[in-house]
Amino acid sequence: MNRIRLTIATRQLVAFLLAAAILFFPVLPAVASATSGGTLKANGVVTVDDLRASSGLTIWSGSHIVTSTQSVATLELGNSRRLLLFEDTELEVDFSEASISASLREGKVRAFLPVGKSLMLSTPAGVVVTNPGDATILSVQVNDDATIVSVEQGRAELRGGKEIRMLAAGETFTAAGNCAAMPVPQQNLGSKAKIGLVAGIGTGLAILLFAITGNDDEEMESFGGCVVVPSGFTDPPGQCSR
Repeated sequence: MNRIRLTIATRQLVAFLLAAAILFFPVLPAVASATSGGTLKANGVVTVDDLRASSGLTIWSGSHIVTSTQSVATLELGNSRRLLLFEDTELEVDFSEASISASLREGKVRAFLPVGKSLMLSTPAGVVVTNPGDATILSVQVNDDATIVSVEQGRAELRGGKEIRMLAAGETFTAAGNCAAMPVPQQNLGSKAKIGLVAGIGTGLAILLFAITGNDDEEMESFGGCVVVPSGFTDPPGQCSR
């Protein structure tokens, strides 16, 4: 009797393991593809996660990439998706098979996306979001004075606060001032950091004062709490106006 019970228990265990294997193994290819890495092409001094990188390096989701002066990098992320990082650019990038989510702290990025793939790019002025229904080519540049979004092909949106700016192919939009700060880890401020904070506040007040008392013949728009330069106000030309 004990032997019969043992045989039944063994068969039940084997059946359970087979069922688990049937359910689990079809998922493995999807998991592997979702976590597959991209490929870096570097020209000049490029670092990945604070380490000097060379062409051919595998890039994983969550990588922090920095290009130095006179240096560029290309990220091949599969499915015909490509990000070109110009010189003096700092980018953090997360990606899956369907989408790319990145944060551009400074510099310039040009993105190439096929139909069905999307990009969400955080900038100091807001979040740039592409339309996955279109093949898209766009450039986003962040400097000390402004965030500039240029759409060459497809459509995109710049979302800042409660406002959304829609851009079609051939349009360029400039959000001046970069007053919307990107989330950064909380940390104690040293004396130099406090001086920088005071200087930053002073710069922000100067920008606000200029917007209030500046030339009455031109109008400065606001976008997500930032100052926006309408088309024709300053270089570069071709910027969108409401």
